[in-house]
Amino acid sequence: MKIYRVAVFGCRAYHEHRRREVVGLCDLVLELFATLGDELGVAGR
Repeated sequence: MKIYRVAVFGCRAYHEHRRREVVGLCDLVLELFATLGDELGVAGR
């Protein structure tokens, strides 16, 4: 099964999809984006 790599801006739902891997994040609130990045294991910030 192919895994799609995507960058998601302001959306948590993509992480829940089994065929997607979140590889980058962006948020105006540094604390939120750092917390989500740590939670999802996303290095691209």
